[in-house]
Amino acid sequence: MAAQEPVRYGEVVERARAGEPTGLAERAVFGLNHAEWGASIARSWGFPDEIAEAIAHHHTAEQHGLAWAVTRARELAASLGIGDGVTPAVPPDPDSEAALMPVIDELGGAPAVLDRVDRYSRALRAA
Repeated sequence: MAAQEPVRYGEVVERARAGEPTGLAERAVFGLNHAEWGASIARSWGFPDEIAEAIAHHHTAEQHGLAWAVTRARELAASLGIGDGVTPAVPPDPDSEAALMPVIDELGGAPAVLDRVDRYSRALRAA
């Protein structure tokens, strides 16, 4: 949304910073939220339904599966102090980190996760 419509998305950011939930601000400005937007794009590009559904539910997944993994990845990023561009990154919450330790362990431990984050960050900067 921000890449395709930066001026309109600026309005979303302003509304969110004023206290409106981001999803509601997106819906007010665009008529749908970023999860719905992303799922729509994924479907139009011919992505498998499981991928489109994971995108659509990346804020609400409560069970295991791809959507759950995306949700946990977002939480992990937040616990590492990586924000989403609308909500400022906050210092890691010890309780949040403790809750994510099983996920971090499944991914090879904290050093492996931090190494992946570093590699992805370098790749994004290079792109």
